[in-house]
Amino acid sequence: MSEETYEKLRIARISDCVFAIAMTLLVFDLKLPVLEAPISNQAFAQALLGHLPNFTSWMLSFVVLARFWFLHHGLIAREETRPGNFVAVNFVFLAAVALTPFSSSLRVQYSDQFLSVVVYSATFLAAALALWALSALDHGRRGVWTIRYQIGRSSAIWAIAIAIAACLIAVKSPPVGASLWLLFPFVGRWERYRRKRENARSSDNDPG
Repeated sequence: MSEETYEKLRIARISDCVFAIAMTLLVFDLKLPVLEAPISNQAFAQALLGHLPNFTSWMLSFVVLARFWFLHHGLIAREETRPGNFVAVNFVFLAAVALTPFSSSLRVQYSDQFLSVVVYSATFLAAALALWALSALDHGRRGVWTIRYQIGRSSAIWAIAIAIAACLIAVKSPPVGASLWLLFPFVGRWERYRRKRENARSSDNDPG
């Protein structure tokens, strides 16, 4: 009995739609400053500065989601079909992505609360673990240690480390704890560069 498979195009379409909606909803936390006329330059500048936490939260969540999109794209780019277990885990991943606007808004509205950082970190952690599971399924199907699996695994490990550190720091300073997630896109790029160099070095040293 053949395994049920699903077209890559349909998986990519619904994934891109979820990412697009989630990344767009993030901007709803950015409100125009409410000022009464006449408006001085100083009052306008102070009003904008008052919205700085909302802007930084939007930027942080947007950048992290963008990194997740790049990682996810690399996993589904090649093969034309995917098995049912891959699709099921992909929906778990998309659920975490869809929850990001809520956890981001929660962190903005209750920026001084430790639990807001826990929810924020747990959302990204769930996405990273699901992405690791997707890369493991991809690895199991191919039977080789692809660079996508290595990057997916290392990204999940980094996400676990950042989530733990963010929650620990949030006990004393929730805003600083949440800001640690800004490291995630950069460590991911560094990990990709490192893995490529290691693979290139292994190929150069291969006598065959």
